[in-house]
Amino acid sequence: MITIPEFIARVPMDRLIYLGCPYSHEQERIRERRYEAVCRATAELALAGFCVYSPIAHWHAIAKFESLPTTWEFWERQDTAVLVRCDVFVVLCLAGWRESTGLTAETEIMARLKRPIFHLEPRPREKRVAGAHRRGKHDEQV
Repeated sequence: MITIPEFIARVPMDRLIYLGCPYSHEQERIRERRYEAVCRATAELALAGFCVYSPIAHWHAIAKFESLPTTWEFWERQDTAVLVRCDVFVVLCLAGWRESTGLTAETEIMARLKRPIFHLEPRPREKRVAGAHRRGKHDEQV
């Protein structure tokens, strides 16, 4: 497992990142915590200058609003269409990541495509990674 700063140091900036994490759970509060954690990681990578797609960060609100299913069977087509276009697969290793049906399937797809796979350590909720910005453009005032 690697940290966000280690990932930033190892992966070229021009790579399109697919950031997966476990999501499905019978308790809504667990799904919300997972959503919040992947949003933090997505933001951190975006602030560092990466182009990042996370299906949970991008679809969670829509899924809640429209009561969409949370199963891999429903999301497989959506996720696969994006996975094949991404250069790097990153697993945010939240509790339950090893048991996640969707993450397992996504990992298998990216392994078949011979894309690099990284396992990312989640950061604590209140802590921000110091110096994670790789480019200064994000700090400019508009």
